Amino acid sequence: MFSRKIDPSFMPVYLSIETTRMCNLRCIMCEHTIDFTNDNNYMSKESFMKLINNIPHLVSINLTGLGEPLLNPDFIDIVKMAKIRKLYVEFFTSGTLLTRRIYRKKSDKA
Repeated sequence: MFSRKIDPSFMPVYLSIETTRMCNLRCIMCEHTIDFTNDNNYMSKESFMKLINNIPHLVSINLTGLGEPLLNPDFIDIVKMAKIRKLYVEFFTSGTLLTRRIYRKKSDKA
């Protein structure tokens, strides 16, 4: 019944990935504050590579979810891996964890 192969042109080119649910803030307007689970789970760089390698036509990723992406200890490596794959990377942050070192690494081409 569903035996035909998937046409690669129908594969996603944009993916939104939540690399952590952790957040260092408790903003009253955020739904994360209401249902906060302090699970300390982070997406590893290995899991990230496995994910993006399974989507060959991927062009762009958003590394934002309910959590603060800069809390993920592998975040810089994840961005570097995405850049090696020539992916357009975007993410949203509160900016409270930005340091000069992180800013420089994010500003670099890879």
